Amino acid sequence: MRRALLALVLVFGGLGPGALRAAEPGLEQAINLYREGELERAKRAFERLKQSDPAVAARVSLYLGAIAAVKGQSARVDALFEKALRSDPALRLDPQQFKAELIQRFETVRSRLRGTLKVSASLPRATVRVDRKPVGQAPLELQLPPGLHEVEVVREDGGDRFKERAVVPVDGTASIRAELREAAPTASLPTTPTTPVEPPPPPRRARRIWTWVAAGAAVATGAAALGLGLSAKSSYDEYKALDAEYVGQPPPQAARRKEIDERMPELKDTIEKRATGATVCGVVAGVLAATSVVLFFVEGRERRSEARHTALRGVVFQF
Repeated sequence: MRRALLALVLVFGGLGPGALRAAEPGLEQAINLYREGELERAKRAFERLKQSDPAVAARVSLYLGAIAAVKGQSARVDALFEKALRSDPALRLDPQQFKAELIQRFETVRSRLRGTLKVSASLPRATVRVDRKPVGQAPLELQLPPGLHEVEVVREDGGDRFKERAVVPVDGTASIRAELREAAPTASLPTTPTTPVEPPPPPRRARRIWTWVAAGAAVATGAAALGLGLSAKSSYDEYKALDAEYVGQPPPQAARRKEIDERMPELKDTIEKRATGATVCGVVAGVLAATSVVLFFVEGRERRSEARHTALRGVVFQF
């Protein structure tokens, strides 16, 4: 039974890429006991280890938290995972060696903790990105979950970039100073005095009156088609409901049957008329829309032709 529970969260002996190898005698022995399902012996072995090295302390807390998870000690799991992150904020679990449930629990604990990241730059108005997301301009302070974060500082014009990884500790501060190169001065060409030239008058803006008339009519007709279609759909729904009531069980009373017999032909006639109206309006709306597109280009020719003539007059005027 113990081995079956252990299979839910069993760690096969390794941490993620940022983990360190065992630096304390007896650590691997304790891990092997955990692998074999000897949870109580593994727990005692972990607790006997000296934890002066933060990497070893983080690993011990992690495995003790995994053992607590098997035993269903929820509060103890969170406390031990938090202790592991306080010892090694960059600690991450390898998905190939840890069960998804345990990794999710570990990252949930991480998300509840906070540390401070301070970013400054040698140039003003430099943009700061953390984990590929823009967060503001340097200098700034951010409250982030503990762990490894990618920091990028970009010069205002984007010409120079500074990249570095920072480990944010729990309830602590990580600081980064970005040294950016100043932009090279741009060479200015000598200017020769010229006689001011009066620019040609701006081209008259062509009005596409008929384009907008056709477009407006297309929209109005389309709206009418939509309204008729919805109305026909409503009448059709009522027709179907009455038909179901007419043939349903128990059958309607004589007075209700007469009322249905009178109402259904009216609804059928209404549905046909409104459906026909919706179809006609839809066709007309399509024709008007196509007409507005044609008019847009036809009426635009005047504007383009006038712009070309104006530009030509300006060139001749300057010469």
